[in-house]
Amino acid sequence: MLLPTDPATYSDRQGTEKRTMEDVQLPPGWNWVSKWQVIFTFTFNFIFIFIFIFIFIFIFIFIFIFILFYFILFYFIYLFIYLFIYLL
Repeated sequence: MLLPTDPATYSDRQGTEKRTMEDVQLPPGWNWVSKWQVIFTFTFNFIFIFIFIFIFIFIFIFIFIFILFYFILFYFIYLFIYLFIYLL
């Protein structure tokens, strides 16, 4: 279904002249197979959504591991400095 702002079916390039399917001149050797129709397929869009989710999860896990690593590293550095200062 076309919206009111869409050009007419089988219209010219500017969308101003309304035509029927038989009025449209095709290049030599071309012919109509069927009427124009919109085929709703969402597989291509879902692939991008899954890729985005995968990348988001990967980045989140990477940042979490990075923060955890540095937290543990600084904790041991702090512990080492604490033991070095107070035990000597």
